[in-house]
Amino acid sequence: MRQVLKNEEVRVNYHFVARATRVDDVTGLFASQPLLEGVLITENGRKSETLIGIATRWDIMLRAPHGR
Repeated sequence: MRQVLKNEEVRVNYHFVARATRVDDVTGLFASQPLLEGVLITENGRKSETLIGIATRWDIMLRAPHGR
C-alpha cells in the first residue's frame, strides 16, 4: 500500500483567486478543470494571504438559474 501511495501523482484540486475575481471567471475555472474542488479567495489571490472565502462547485450550481 505504501508503494501505491508513493507513486500516486500529486493533484492540485484547489485554485487561489483575488477578492475582485468575477463569479463568471470562477465558473470558468470549474468548467475548465474537472478535478478542481475548491476556489480559495484571498485579497490578492496569493496563498500566503489570509483566506477570506471558499467557493465550491456546489456554490456555483446554487447560483445558476434553474434550467441551465
